[in-house]
Amino acid sequence: LRAVVILFDTHSNPKEKNIMIEVTNSKMETKTYNVVTKSKYVKDALNEAAGLTVEYIESEEGSTISGVNGEVLDLSNQFWSFTLNDDFCEKTVDKQEIKDGDKIAIYFSTM
Repeated sequence: LRAVVILFDTHSNPKEKNIMIEVTNSKMETKTYNVVTKSKYVKDALNEAAGLTVEYIESEEGSTISGVNGEVLDLSNQFWSFTLNDDFCEKTVDKQEIKDGDKIAIYFSTM
């Protein structure tokens, strides 16, 4: 007599998520990207968006956005902010989780 045990791991086959990414550059031009992803984090969704190029600064705290579509920051007084569903995030892009229907907004800011 043999028994077959099937374990279902919900993490090995994550469901697809529809994510909208809206980018506003320093000229106040806005472009929207729609991504279908199985990724868990904002950074992965950004990297999967066709036509969107994002550069990061990596540190012990995590990944922060340093450039979008070739527009790189002058780090002395400029930064890229991001919100998730219109709320500012306390986590970095590599640690902020996403779910189906989320809207990520990235915009150029100065101090």
